[in-house]
Amino acid sequence: MSPRSIAMCGRCGIRARHSVAPDCCLSVRQATNKCPAVEHHSHGGRRPCTANGGVAFDRFVMTNRFSPRARSTRIVSKVVWRKRSGRDDENKKTRGEHDMSASVQSALSGLVLAAAVAMPALADGLKDEIAPTGKLRVAIAISPAGGAFWSTRTETGYAGVPVDLGKEMAAQLGVGVEYVVHQNSGQITDAASKGTWDVTWLPKDPERESKMMFGPIYEVADATYIVKAGSNVTSFASLDQPGIKVAAVNATTTMRGAVAHLRNAEVTGYQTYDEIFGLLKSGEIDAFALSRDQLNKMAQKIPGTKVLDETFKKTVTAVAVPLGHSLALTFVTKFMNEATINGTLRKAYDNNGLKDSPIRTE
Repeated sequence: MSPRSIAMCGRCGIRARHSVAPDCCLSVRQATNKCPAVEHHSHGGRRPCTANGGVAFDRFVMTNRFSPRARSTRIVSKVVWRKRSGRDDENKKTRGEHDMSASVQSALSGLVLAAAVAMPALADGLKDEIAPTGKLRVAIAISPAGGAFWSTRTETGYAGVPVDLGKEMAAQLGVGVEYVVHQNSGQITDAASKGTWDVTWLPKDPERESKMMFGPIYEVADATYIVKAGSNVTSFASLDQPGIKVAAVNATTTMRGAVAHLRNAEVTGYQTYDEIFGLLKSGEIDAFALSRDQLNKMAQKIPGTKVLDETFKKTVTAVAVPLGHSLALTFVTKFMNEATINGTLRKAYDNNGLKDSPIRTE
């Protein structure tokens, strides 16, 4: 004979609405809905039943193991004996199989629930880190030089590849965008530790990697020199001579590259592109170090100047965030990888006079 019982909670006296085997329990739903002091009911080594879940076998349903507190709940039962049948053995085997399946399902459900709870927290943490003011503050450098790094002023605001990318990134984050203007990339670098900007796109080198965190490269440019009109300089060898004055934008990767490259010529840093443009046009300097694409455009504006054929440095430009902003770095890395694939980066190039410029990531 196999025992059969009518169970009720030892604390609250609620009777189960279904028949249970000895050492089983009231349903979780009945316990939590009707007895606030008891989370669920169970007793002994057997696993409890529940009226509200899973697949029913005979007159009770198996579920996963409960907590020690739950197992302490007493069950008061009135035993009713019935004749054992061959189906009991079959049900016992089936219940064992279902018990393992339910445990796996419970574990998976727990992971899904944990992920669902964590996602909003991660989103909030990202916004707190990448847009602490409620807006995405994008650091840009202003210059008529153009290219994939520099931005320009317009009647309505600003234009440039970083401007377009910053606007799209802010839209994905669901925040507004604010542009923080600097004269050059060196100023952006110096401000990285001051908390005045959240993301930027600028040339990368080892010195800057100690001051900010970089994501994917999106441009690789050749750095060279443009020489003034009437100059006899035709190569790097003839440029690197005592008394030759070479200008570069101050504290930039290009300036550091020129200083390392030229042993005899004098390299001087200036704050803005416009200042150097004027000096080259007036003949007060002999050469200007910058990326080849930008110098080619400059040569069209200053007749008689010449861009040298050789290259002294590969300048790589990438997205960057301040040091310690690991959540922000993960986001901007994903953003740039997707922008390269889905055409967002190509569109930013095309909108800013770079339709003929290929996207170079390495």
